[in-house]
Amino acid sequence: MGEKAKENKVVAFLKARATFIRYCIAGAAATLLETGLYMLMYEMIGIYNVVSTFLSWFITVLFAFVTNKYFVYRAKGGERIVKELLSFFSCRIGTGVYNILWMFITVDVLSWNPLWMKLFSALIVGIINYVVGKVMIFKKK
Repeated sequence: MGEKAKENKVVAFLKARATFIRYCIAGAAATLLETGLYMLMYEMIGIYNVVSTFLSWFITVLFAFVTNKYFVYRAKGGERIVKELLSFFSCRIGTGVYNILWMFITVDVLSWNPLWMKLFSALIVGIINYVVGKVMIFKKK
């Protein structure tokens, strides 16, 4: 197989997975934002764990909505933005509740490391949110 044919296969592979790759980039940015906000509020300012978890989650969901709509799924138009935002928050509430419960149990009850628990939670939440976003919220018409 020639060099050009190999290059074309790589390009085709990346194009076929472009949405997933963009989601990983946006998800990494959201994870950094949420983890940074959480650690700032919880570790540096001293805000209670559950409150820090909720506030960092809420801000990050707003960020994630914008990045998912325009960068990941490249959804067009603004006529559905309120409906999409409400759907996005509705779906994220479930993973938000999981996140808050996870952080309460692991950090407040079990005294496990808050940074590692936040990162683990972000991984699980990211997987669930990808599937929900792709299938339910930003689906192609």
